[in-house]
Amino acid sequence: MDDELISLIIGLWSWTFILGIVFVYIHFFSSKKLKIKKNPSTNLLEVFIGKDKIADLNSMIIQEIKLSKYSNSYSKSRSTNYTYSLIFNDNIIGQIRSKFPMIDKMEMDSLNLGFRIETSPDSIKIRTRAEQLSKSTGIPLRSEDGILRQATELDLPYHEVMKGKVDLDSFPPRYKFGDPFEVSLDTNGLILKSHSINILMYIPVGFFLFIATMFFIASGSYELFYIENPDTIDIIFASIFNSHIFFALLLAIYIPYRIHFPKDLRINKGTLKYGRMSIPVSEIEEVHLQNFYCKIISDKKTYSIFLPFFCHLKDLKLGSDLIQKAIFYQGIR
Repeated sequence: MDDELISLIIGLWSWTFILGIVFVYIHFFSSKKLKIKKNPSTNLLEVFIGKDKIADLNSMIIQEIKLSKYSNSYSKSRSTNYTYSLIFNDNIIGQIRSKFPMIDKMEMDSLNLGFRIETSPDSIKIRTRAEQLSKSTGIPLRSEDGILRQATELDLPYHEVMKGKVDLDSFPPRYKFGDPFEVSLDTNGLILKSHSINILMYIPVGFFLFIATMFFIASGSYELFYIENPDTIDIIFASIFNSHIFFALLLAIYIPYRIHFPKDLRINKGTLKYGRMSIPVSEIEEVHLQNFYCKIISDKKTYSIFLPFFCHLKDLKLGSDLIQKAIFYQGIR
């Protein structure tokens, strides 16, 4: 048997082994995936685990579909997962469990008022799937920040959904010297300018720069720059070996610059612009504060404004509220 035939046999065996592993994975893991679909002939929601139907649910008894997230902490890491759930009333939960015992295989939501349908680290995927289910069943969808939207409202822009829910009596506010924010209007649109400087950000930057500098001195790595007649390899090696101090210096320059010169948020001709961010106002569906970010959610993408670069920590809520009102105000004009 020559070498070419042996190589061919080994190659075929390898591919067979790999395909076998893929088949086993699909059979034992994907087959257990939870699925839910509406039966048009009965108008019931059929719930499957793999190929096994575990329940037939009337959409009329489902209170809402709810988007949420939860975190898992491990010894050295922390992960966030997004999910959507079917939410029922307390008394309905007991009836469903007694009628469909197999439904206990489904994971309960955080408040034990419903069952999780799908979980993923991809928030866009989860929101898209939840919206598809809401549209096909007519069940209202509640967002992470608690806003309940009817199935017919899911394709409406933010300013349409929030009509009657946003108070614009004092918007745009009259600016007085010393105010943290300034809202101005001109013929082109709206400008939201921040005068709130977050000098607290200097503390972690200064500490990081101090540690990097001490390591730079203690290690004696600066001596690499004193090599006589250095060639290209010496320069590259010295730069890589001291990359931590270059990174610290870059942060020490960039962060103070962003703190003292925060970018303006502009809404001109129906488009929100912030830095390199450009979003048509008509495509914005949700706006809410999440930790240190103002999340702007459209049909295609989720955008994040890191508020500590926009304002002082004590003004995060005010800054986020003004962004929401600016989007709403320009949307209805």
